[in-house]
Amino acid sequence: MLELLRGYYIKTMMDKNEPTHIFIDKNNKLIHSTNLKTIFSFLIDIDKEVQSIINFEDKIQNIKKSYRDLLDITVEMTKVLEENSINLNTKKSINPNTIVDDFTYNLPMRSQFIILFASLETFLSLYIAYDKSTDDEGEILNITMNTDYTKKFFSKFLLSDRNTYYKENKKILGCISAKQLKKLRNSLVHFFSVEG
Repeated sequence: MLELLRGYYIKTMMDKNEPTHIFIDKNNKLIHSTNLKTIFSFLIDIDKEVQSIINFEDKIQNIKKSYRDLLDITVEMTKVLEENSINLNTKKSINPNTIVDDFTYNLPMRSQFIILFASLETFLSLYIAYDKSTDDEGEILNITMNTDYTKKFFSKFLLSDRNTYYKENKKILGCISAKQLKKLRNSLVHFFSVEG
């Protein structure tokens, strides 16, 4: 997927021979050349998918809480019915006490990391193109393979107080080095054959 995106990016630049620019105007609005529209749409869609996966556990927990609340109400109503000798003769196809357990969900952590690292790889390639002022596919690929450059990228944008999430969770994330992050990225991305 990433190779396809890189190929599209380079092909777009070479075929159209249009200038590529990205800047932020005085209203903090991101402005980019029209030939980058498809790439930004792609990145926005990836971000939505990642957020959806990350927020899924919260949604499940909210559903579980709602069911717990309903069960508490049901227990109270059952007591009132029993105290007043009211029998509704209802049949239960499932046990209400086990409904909450049915919503237990194990987050696919490895899959999330793979998606996140694939997204980072795309951002890294775009950053290299911008930082090195190049659209040469070979040069971009060579630089992405440079461990030191990738570690600097991780340190600058991920493991930095400029990253709000890192800053808020520094106690935990501060224990991770750019070198460890690079190794984790390599083991996950290469093992599951996401690249190429």
